[in-house]
Amino acid sequence: MSRSFDRRPQMPLWTEALLSRVLPERVSSEVLGDLEEELAGLRLSWPSRHFWCLRQASSLLFHYLRGKFSSPGGLPKRRGDSFMHALVQDFRIAIRKLARRPVVSLLALLTLALGIGANSAIYSAVYAVVLKPSPYPNAQRTLILGMRGEDSSVSFRECREVLDQAATLEKAGCYSGWTVSLSGRDEAVLLRAAAVYGDFFQVLGQPARLGRLPSAEELESHDQRPLVISAQLWRNQFASDSSVIGREVLLDGTPATIVGVLPDSFEVPTPGVQAWFPLRPFQEQGDYRRYRYLNLLGLRRSDADPQAVREELEALEMGLLAEVVESPQEVADWTTTVIPLSSHQSAQARPLLNALWAAAGFVLLIACANVANLQLSRSSARQREITLRRALGAGRLRLLRQLLVENILLAVTGGVLGLALAFFAVHGLRRFLPADTPRVAEIALDHQVLLFTLGVSLAAGLLFGLAPALRLSRRRQFTALGSGRLLTADPPQERLSRLLVVAETALALALVVGAGLMVQSLYRLTRVDPGFGVQGVVRMELSVPRNRYSDSEAVVRFFERAIEKVRNLPQIRDAGLVHLTPFTGYNWGSRLEIEGRTFSDLQEQPRTDWQIADAGYFRAMRIPLLQGRAFEPRDLLPEATPVTIINRTLAQTLWPGESPLGKRIRSGQEGDLWVTVVGVVGSVRHHGLDEPPLPEMYRPLGQRSLREMHAVALASGPVEAAIPAIRDTLRQLDPQVPVSHLAPLEEKIQGSMRDRALMLGLLGSFALLALLLGAVGIYGVLSDGVARRLPELSIRMALGASPSHLKRRVVSQGLKTAVAGVALGLAAALALSRLLESHLFQTDPHDPMLLISLSAFLLLVAAGACYLPARRAAHADPLQVLRDQ
Repeated sequence: MSRSFDRRPQMPLWTEALLSRVLPERVSSEVLGDLEEELAGLRLSWPSRHFWCLRQASSLLFHYLRGKFSSPGGLPKRRGDSFMHALVQDFRIAIRKLARRPVVSLLALLTLALGIGANSAIYSAVYAVVLKPSPYPNAQRTLILGMRGEDSSVSFRECREVLDQAATLEKAGCYSGWTVSLSGRDEAVLLRAAAVYGDFFQVLGQPARLGRLPSAEELESHDQRPLVISAQLWRNQFASDSSVIGREVLLDGTPATIVGVLPDSFEVPTPGVQAWFPLRPFQEQGDYRRYRYLNLLGLRRSDADPQAVREELEALEMGLLAEVVESPQEVADWTTTVIPLSSHQSAQARPLLNALWAAAGFVLLIACANVANLQLSRSSARQREITLRRALGAGRLRLLRQLLVENILLAVTGGVLGLALAFFAVHGLRRFLPADTPRVAEIALDHQVLLFTLGVSLAAGLLFGLAPALRLSRRRQFTALGSGRLLTADPPQERLSRLLVVAETALALALVVGAGLMVQSLYRLTRVDPGFGVQGVVRMELSVPRNRYSDSEAVVRFFERAIEKVRNLPQIRDAGLVHLTPFTGYNWGSRLEIEGRTFSDLQEQPRTDWQIADAGYFRAMRIPLLQGRAFEPRDLLPEATPVTIINRTLAQTLWPGESPLGKRIRSGQEGDLWVTVVGVVGSVRHHGLDEPPLPEMYRPLGQRSLREMHAVALASGPVEAAIPAIRDTLRQLDPQVPVSHLAPLEEKIQGSMRDRALMLGLLGSFALLALLLGAVGIYGVLSDGVARRLPELSIRMALGASPSHLKRRVVSQGLKTAVAGVALGLAAALALSRLLESHLFQTDPHDPMLLISLSAFLLLVAAGACYLPARRAAHADPLQVLRDQ
C-alpha cells in the first residue's frame, strides 16, 4: 500500500488484506481509512466488530464489481441507505416486536410448528417412497411386464420366449417369491427369498456391495448354485464378515455358494427379501398356462417406447395362445401390462401417503389462517404506529417489507420448531408404516426435507402475512392521530377475519369427516367373522431340508412327529398342519374340472385355492365341519381313495342347492388325478378381512406333501407361555429344521388392518388438531370482534338491551360464520373422501348420516367457542366501558 497509517486495534487484519488485494491501490487506501475511522467511533465488541467488517467489505466488493463507485476513488452510498442495511434493521425491529408480545408470539409459533412439522414429516415419507431418485441405474428404462389373463404372472415358457425373442428389450429376467431354509451353522433359519432367472441382476444394474452378481449363464446352469444375500442377512447371520464371499451354505439342504452381498437399497421383488438364488423351473406338464408363477422384468431399449414393448409382448402371447386355444373370446381376454419399476414399487403406498399429505396440508392451512387472524387482531393496536411512520415519510413498500419480514421471521422460527416435532414423527412413521413399503428405512430429515421445510415456512409467512400487511400499509388509515378509539368494528377487517374462519371451519370439517369414515370402516372391519377362531392360536412356519429328509414319506413322518409332540404339550389343547395359514399370503390357485361336466372355454372353468392340511388343523382353528367327515387315518393308506375337503364357497359355486359329498373333481395342480369330496367346512377369509372368502379345497397331508408347511396350535392358557414350550420342543426334535414366525395368529389379523389403523391414527390426530385450531380461531375472531365492538354493545345495553339478547346476537353472528364454513367443508370432505375410498370397508364415503352428525358436532364446538366472548360482553359494565372511551 502506498499509504500507511497508525492502525488501532479496531480493524481486523483480514479486512485490510482482503480489500488491499482486490481493490485498486488508490481506492483501497481511501476505503481502509474511512472504514477505520467509522469503526473507531462505534465501540463494538470483538464478535460484532468482525461481523460489521464482513458486512461492509461484502458491500464494497459488490459495488466495485458492478462498477457502482461514484468516482474512481469514491465510495458507494452505503451508510444507512443500502438494502442490506435496511433489511437488517427490519429483522431487528421484528425481533423486538415479537419479544414484546411473548404470549401471542408463542401461540403463533406453536400453531405454525404443528402445521409445518406435520407437513415435513409426511413429506419425508413421500420423498423417500415416491419422489426420491431410484437407486437402480437403469430405473428409467426398467419395466415390470405382465402377459396375463387373470393375474400378472407368467409361465416359464413365456419368460423364455421374451428372453429369446423380444427385440424391444435389451435384457430381460424373471423372478418368483420363495421361502427357503438356510443351514450350515448352529441352527437353521427360514428366509424370504427370490428365485431369479436370466438377466435379472443386469436389468436392474445395481452393483453388489460385496463380491459380485451372477451372470445369466450362471443362473441358467444346473452345475452351479450361486447365492446372493442381502446386507441385513450379512449383518445378522454372518456378523458383517467380509470373508463370507465364497462360503458354502445349505439352501433347502442343497449346497450353495455365496458370491455377493447386495446393498440395503436393493428391494426387488419386495422389501424384506434376504436371498436370491437361481430358479429351477417346474416341469411343465400339459397346458403351460397352469404354471404361471413368475414375474417378468425387462430393460427397454433406448430407441423403443413402452407402447412398442406392449405391442411386441401381445404378439408373442398371441402366438403362444394360438397353439392351445380355440376360442377367439379367450384370446381377447388376455392382455399385457407394462409398468415402470418405480411406479410398481410405490403403487401400494401412494394412496395412503397422498391422503396423509392432503390432511397435513389442511392442518397447515388452518394454522396459517389462525396466525393471520392473530395478525389482524394486532392491526388495531399497530394502526397508530404505522400511521405515525407514514407521516414521518416511510413509503408503503418500506412498511410492507418490514411487516412481511416480521411474518417470515415468525414462520421460519415456527419451521425450526416444526423440524423438532418432525424428528420424532419420522421415527414413528418408520416404525408404523407397513413393512413392505419400499425404502421405508430411508425416511429421514435429509437436505431435501430441510429445503422443503424452508420453502413451506417462507410460503406460510407470505400466506398468513400478506393480507394483514397490505391492510396495515395502505394509505388511507385514519383521519387523525388522536388518542380516541373507534366505537364500531372495522368492517373490512371483520370480513377478512370471518372469511379466514370460514376457511378454517371448512378444512376442519373435511379432516373430521375423513377421520369419521376411517373409524366407521375400522369398526366394521373388526366386526367381520374371519371364519376361524383367533384367540389363543399360535402359528409357525416349518421348512424341512432336502439333505436330511430325502423323500416325501420322510417329510410326512417328520411333520407328523412334530405336530404330535406339540399337541402333547400341557400348554396346548390341539394342533394341526396346513400349507398356508390365513393372512400369510396368496395360496396356489388352479382350474377345476368336474366329473360329468364340460366347459366351452377356459374362462368358464371354475378356479379354486389349493391347500394341504391335516384333521388337526380344522380343530385347532375351530373351522366348523358342515357336511361329511374330516380327514381320517384310513385316508393315508396306500390303497385309499384320493379325497378332498372343500369349503362352503366352493360347494355353493359348483353344486348350488345339492350335496357335494361323493362328487369328484380334478385340480390343475395334480394333473389327471380325480379326488372325491368327503366333507364341507366353513369358508375362511384367507387373504384379508376386507376380502370375501374364495373357493378352497384341502388335500390330506400324506396323500400330498410339501417341504414347507405352517403349523397352528390352540393354547390351553396364555399364548405367551405356550410359545417358548413349542420352540424348545421343535428345536429338540431337529435343530436343523428352521422354525420361524412363531407368534400369535392374532398379530397377523392386526397386521392386515395396519394400513387402516395407521390412517385412522394420523387422520384422527390431524382432525383433533384441526378441530382445536378451528375452535381457537372462532374464539379468537369473536373475542377480538367483541373487544372492538364493546362500546357499541355497551350503548345497546344502556339503551335497554338485555344481556340474554346480546348473548344471542353475538352467538348467532359467530354461528353464521361456522355454518358457512360447514357448507364449504362438506364439499372439501367429499373431495378428501375420494382419496380415502380405497381404504374404506363397507363404508359409504358420502354417508349422509355421518356427514350430518359430524357437521352438527362441529357446529356444537363452534357454539361453545362463541359463547365465551358473548358471555363476557353481556356481563361488561356499560358505564365503565363508555368511560374508558
